[in-house]
Amino acid sequence: MMRDFRDAVFDGVLEVVAQDPRVMVLTNDMGAMGLSQIQESFPKQVLNVGISEQNMMSVAAGLALSGSMVFAYGIASHITSRCYEQLKLDVCALNVPVVILGMGSGLSYGIDGPTHHSTHDCALLQTLPEMTIYIPADGVATKAIVARAYRERTPAYIRIDKDPYEPIYTAEIHDFSLGNSTVQEGESLCVVTNGIMLHRVREVATELLREGIELTIIDLYRLNPCNESLLLEACHGAQAIVTVEEHGRFGGIGNLVGRLLSEQGIRIPFKGISLSDETMFGAASRSWAHAKYGLDKENLKNELRQMALFPMTV
Repeated sequence: MMRDFRDAVFDGVLEVVAQDPRVMVLTNDMGAMGLSQIQESFPKQVLNVGISEQNMMSVAAGLALSGSMVFAYGIASHITSRCYEQLKLDVCALNVPVVILGMGSGLSYGIDGPTHHSTHDCALLQTLPEMTIYIPADGVATKAIVARAYRERTPAYIRIDKDPYEPIYTAEIHDFSLGNSTVQEGESLCVVTNGIMLHRVREVATELLREGIELTIIDLYRLNPCNESLLLEACHGAQAIVTVEEHGRFGGIGNLVGRLLSEQGIRIPFKGISLSDETMFGAASRSWAHAKYGLDKENLKNELRQMALFPMTV
């Protein structure tokens, strides 16, 4: 059954708001049905600060210093890059429990242009000490990660997609505490991905299996801090490794995995597939950008087939 990420977020937030009167939910004048339901039931725990994202982060930090645990909700591109100084000094430097709910990851708002593209958010936030970065791939993961961020009481960013997707996980068998999980095991190639690209990789893996190509698929749902030992263990024995992400070329999964392989002295064919770092103007829809940068199904299938069959020639 298709599940909306935003519904899953506010289902999770509602549960913690209902059990803890110290939890506050802030928004920069962004609406959502789930948020409205929380506000109706717990009006004293929801605050709309208006279209003032930088101020929202400082208010969130002040509330957290006063004993609250805060969820700050808004469009991902607006509440990351626009608020970098406030996140650095007010939230992370003080290590206060503020969780950023970034709606519209990657190219979710593609046709709205570069003001709404969130394709370098992970690169930016990884530079901040204490900032945990989560990239859930379905509603089950999203809701569970909201609960985990509440329990951990540290600065965190949850990168939330706008479109609905079929569930991958079952809540009863996964608590999302380890940082990454092996979704599928195979012998031909190891693919490390996360977020909505996990769905695309699984779809491609099903088609490649008909050709005798078996993929190991790793969901890196916590990008920072990365569980490096578990990730390397999951990649161990692979003939080649490919990273797939809807993020710019720098500061994402590709950089992370490439650095780990280099530091560990692991010599293995490796390729990173991502968006470019160019600014996309005009009607840069998600489907258009995926086709241009090789993240669509056919291009991705060709790249993974090539890496699986002829890794040393890439």
